[in-house]
Amino acid sequence: MERLLTEHVTNTELELALLDAVSEILAAYVTTNQVDQAQLPGLVAATRTALSGHGLAQDTHAPIMPKSPTKRQQKAIAEAPAGEKSAEKPVTQPPKQALEPAVPVSESVEEDVVVCLECGARMKTLRRHLMSAHELDEKAYRARWSLSKEHPMTAPSYTKRRQEVAKQIGLGAKRKKA
Repeated sequence: MERLLTEHVTNTELELALLDAVSEILAAYVTTNQVDQAQLPGLVAATRTALSGHGLAQDTHAPIMPKSPTKRQQKAIAEAPAGEKSAEKPVTQPPKQALEPAVPVSESVEEDVVVCLECGARMKTLRRHLMSAHELDEKAYRARWSLSKEHPMTAPSYTKRRQEVAKQIGLGAKRKKA
């Protein structure tokens, strides 16, 4: 795949890379979702079309380039101070518009899961999800939804279990003098 990003490739190589990408995506999808056999051809066609539209099978003599920055990344770059222009920086300023959470804040923390207010995803910990799915760090997420520092970003049962494991292996205990 690295070669596809840096060199000119033939039609056959592009087609093989496209088929490989489609098969990897669909293999991952069908392992976590129930799919009827009759739906598979449609899924293959839709996935192939979607990937073709993103440059994997467009121009046979042009190198495939990484996707351009998202609008949020472009805005962050434009608003960053002159010495800090980078698309890698997370957006830390909440938007000015009124937002509606996916679930009420009071229902976002359960014993075994925390629920993302952005999309409603339920998981044990939000930190990685926020960065990968919404390009938000913890500080920006808290500011965006007016959450206090005490609002948990991990499920209470998960936090408790990690605390027990840390105690069992001796983390946090004072060392014995030799």
